[in-house]
Amino acid sequence: MTVQAVAVLVVGATAVLNLLLTFAVLRRLRLHAALLESISSGPEDLVGRTVPEFTVRTSEGETVSRSDLAGREYVIGFFSATCAPCKEQAPEFARLAEARSNAALSVVMGDGPGVDELRAALVGVPTVVVERDHPIAGEFGVDGFPSIMLVDAENTVVAAGASVRSLG
Repeated sequence: MTVQAVAVLVVGATAVLNLLLTFAVLRRLRLHAALLESISSGPEDLVGRTVPEFTVRTSEGETVSRSDLAGREYVIGFFSATCAPCKEQAPEFARLAEARSNAALSVVMGDGPGVDELRAALVGVPTVVVERDHPIAGEFGVDGFPSIMLVDAENTVVAAGASVRSLG
């Protein structure tokens, strides 16, 4: 066999191997995308759910429960002290709460200086709850921050998203 024939065989074998690997990678990417699609959920998935019963203590020491907010439309915002988008959305949420006559509840997760920064941004919101762990977020089904919800008088989430604009 000549050197030329061997070179052609090596190049051909390399091309076939390259095609096989490319198809394997594409197949894996499709499977990965499908898996991400099945497990990812955002605040929008909360629309239609009933707000669970809850009782929380505010940073001022007052107690707030679902029944305190029921009977009127209100907004709830979940923010994390370590979340950059939360710091951007907190002032927007405070303006929204003020426009809705302070019918709002904001829940700040975490501890440290980030909490104080968020509380300062939420100064117009009458109720700020600081949670070190996330029990109320779990009860609401929140798994990402920020999560902002518009709730009707019957305690049903009618709009939700990661920004104030997403409420419509």
